[in-house]
Amino acid sequence: MYDNIFHIKEIRNDRNGEDEVNELLTNGWVLLSICQVSNSEGQDIVYIVGATKEVYTSFTEQLNKNRKNTFSDFLPNYNRNFK
Repeated sequence: MYDNIFHIKEIRNDRNGEDEVNELLTNGWVLLSICQVSNSEGQDIVYIVGATKEVYTSFTEQLNKNRKNTFSDFLPNYNRNFK
């Protein structure tokens, strides 16, 4: 299940995190982990998703095909701090 993971992404559930995760899972990404973390304001759920090289390549090609420059353009709820 975790074989050949090429790219990972952390998504916090502070702003529509579930929607982001579900959208990535629909595009072939794999849910690697869910954990709970504490911060000064309380607790957050953190989702870790990963993609094989093929899924990631396909995903980025789709971004380019749609003339989008970033994940945040393609995924409307995407965390804009990702680089």
